[in-house]
Amino acid sequence: MKERVSYFDNAKLILICFVVLGHLIEPVYNSTQMNGVVMNFIYLFHMPAFIFISGYFAKAGFEEGWMNKIIKRYLLPYLCLQLLFIAYTKWINVGSYQFDLSIPYYTFWYLFAMAVWSITLKIVTVAKLNIKTILVGSIIIGILVGYLDILPVKFSVTRIVIFFPYYLMGYYFKEHHYQPQDIIKSKYLAVFILAVMILFLWLFDREVDIKWLYCNAQYDDMHVAGIGAGLDRLLLYVGQMIAMFSIFAIVPTKKTVYTSLGRNTFTIYILHGFLVKLFVAFDYYDHMTLLKYIFLVPLLILMVELLGKKKIPVFN
Repeated sequence: MKERVSYFDNAKLILICFVVLGHLIEPVYNSTQMNGVVMNFIYLFHMPAFIFISGYFAKAGFEEGWMNKIIKRYLLPYLCLQLLFIAYTKWINVGSYQFDLSIPYYTFWYLFAMAVWSITLKIVTVAKLNIKTILVGSIIIGILVGYLDILPVKFSVTRIVIFFPYYLMGYYFKEHHYQPQDIIKSKYLAVFILAVMILFLWLFDREVDIKWLYCNAQYDDMHVAGIGAGLDRLLLYVGQMIAMFSIFAIVPTKKTVYTSLGRNTFTIYILHGFLVKLFVAFDYYDHMTLLKYIFLVPLLILMVELLGKKKIPVFN
């Protein structure tokens, strides 16, 4: 049991490092091909993997006080942190966020999504619906949702629907005692697969629209239509799953000196954006040099180290 916990803490730590790195690069995403490839690679798997782990540890059924837990853990933090973030970005004069709680901004969509996914899973399990069937159905709905141009942009509905299969998949793995690191058993194969994906993203960089990976846009917004659009989403689902399980395959299983930081990734996730926006406000990304790019690495380590040291009980 100890090794299993260490494994998931290691996985979450690696993933949160990719999340922070992605947001550190995002302000200059379009400035070089390398930035674009790194961003596309990170966004290919980091949220699917995080959501999978969230589903793996999700609790089914309507236990006593379940709604209070969801409100306390997800909805109240969403309301408070989004308002604080909007006020903060206006204070430092960064971005154009408005005081609108119906549109989850930046990283905070995940808090609202977790509440929706948690409630949905409880309904599914109490109704004793077949999880495998619901999982397949959620993938089909995730493909079809891109065709619904009338779907409101509010509450990140599209993103929540498209990412939901990963949450269900995580729960399905736990219920059937599957380990995500066992899907691709060879670490060498996993590294090879990830290398091929990076090469593909480099060769076809101009043809990869980041909106596909954000999972928050309809097909018309990405200038695709017809059956081909749905097939593209299905292909992306497959690619994301392969990338996700490749990452899971190379995660260390034993406890390290950094494993404890993986326990507080939720705190890192929701707070690191404040620091990223501060660097934007100080014009760090103006006239990027090689030295500035190199400095992003120790900055990433410092942010994860500092934010991961303190545990905020409501978020963990």
